[in-house]
Amino acid sequence: MAAKLVLRALSPDDYAVLDHSEPVGRIRRASERAADIWMWNVTISLPGAASGTAGGLDEAKQAFRAAWSALKAAPGRDQLANVLTADADARERHRAR
Repeated sequence: MAAKLVLRALSPDDYAVLDHSEPVGRIRRASERAADIWMWNVTISLPGAASGTAGGLDEAKQAFRAAWSALKAAPGRDQLANVLTADADARERHRAR
């Protein structure tokens, strides 16, 4: 299944990255750094989950999409599906409290 990535604003210059409504990453402006950069990372707990920096939001989105697509295409995709399901279940249990 192709990634349908959407950004959801958490605050100005800080975004959750969703794939088919599931949170899978974060992109944010790292204004606390000397050089104004954008940081991105895959937040799914899997070996090989990537992170990086970029000079702007568009560059960060492109880098995130490439890393996420590579992770989804890697062998063991069932493990990714299991992690996404477990994360969704944990969020649902937390909401039910």
